[in-house]
Amino acid sequence: MSTDDATVRALLDAMGRMDLGAIESLLTDDVQWWLAGDSVVSGRHVGREAVLRDFLAAAAEMFEPGSLAFEITHLFAHDGTVVVEYVGTARSRRGNAYRNHYCVVFRCRAGQVSEVREYLDTEHVARVLV
Repeated sequence: MSTDDATVRALLDAMGRMDLGAIESLLTDDVQWWLAGDSVVSGRHVGREAVLRDFLAAAAEMFEPGSLAFEITHLFAHDGTVVVEYVGTARSRRGNAYRNHYCVVFRCRAGQVSEVREYLDTEHVARVLV
């Protein structure tokens, strides 16, 4: 397992637990996180604080606490880039079952994530979570 592979796995694990301290330590100060679509958290979030506050904290509000999990189905790591396919499952705050397929491209630098491009079914997000 490469350092970048381990970094991304640690980030996904921390996101599943919504451990903001662990997530913060795994992101560079200048991280950029882009999420596809028109969901309430879609768009580009620039900088660690914006990612934590405007994206991850807002996304966490959509899920029942403790219900979020990620199952990695494919992971490819090479030269600072990690591409991961995974299935995210959870329960919404309204009690709806959530299951979505993701493909995410991570760029890593010095043991931290510096860029994320996240693709998922945002219509499913709107239908189940919002």
